[in-house]
Amino acid sequence: MVVQTANEAVANADGYGSCEPGMCLKYVRTWLEIPSLQPDAIGAWNAAKHKHPGDKKPPKGAPIFWKSGSGGSGHGHIALARGSNMRSTDIPSSGRVGNDPGDWPRIHWGQSYLGWTEDLNGILIPYLKGGGEPDWRAGGEVYVEKLHQFQADSESVSRLRWRLQNHAEVPNSHKPGLGKESGATYDIEVVEAVRYWQRNVVADDVKGPTDGTRMSNQQANRLFGDAYNVIEE
Repeated sequence: MVVQTANEAVANADGYGSCEPGMCLKYVRTWLEIPSLQPDAIGAWNAAKHKHPGDKKPPKGAPIFWKSGSGGSGHGHIALARGSNMRSTDIPSSGRVGNDPGDWPRIHWGQSYLGWTEDLNGILIPYLKGGGEPDWRAGGEVYVEKLHQFQADSESVSRLRWRLQNHAEVPNSHKPGLGKESGATYDIEVVEAVRYWQRNVVADDVKGPTDGTRMSNQQANRLFGDAYNVIEE
């Protein structure tokens, strides 16, 4: 069973001081308690469904990836984010497991950073679902009565914008942006993002409107999850 918290994953990784050289994917999936599937790191990156390309601030416990060479040929590399650094095989030397700020693959192996993923070998890592550890907007109260088009100066809408902006199943073409730091507006960008989520992500199993202009209690509970206190209408 996949680990349930980032601290578990990091503790697993910290328990290793040596490794088989060149077997980075084997060790990271072991730390995450995920079965084998892909043959190498670049295969795991390519197969992942929930990628964060180029994001150099991966949340703690996330698998992070590099590609080999300018053309991306080769096996690539995978390591585990620890927060301020990473835990990696073959660092500081072949057959060793150590911590590094994240530049080692580029400096010593000539590899390019790819980003991080919420899943590995077809398994969604539970504490990374929807984009990893959030900022202040990913907690607190959300009033469903405020989740409708034209609502302005609402922290509930600020939280909605953050959730949609960082949701793995909302494509970049439909992400609404964060708007103002506080008191955001439910504008046309939010309507389009909510409409996409309603029609393409939860249409089969959550009841509610599908035009993006408002949200039902069921939809709000599904979108925000247990990290928020959803106040129903």
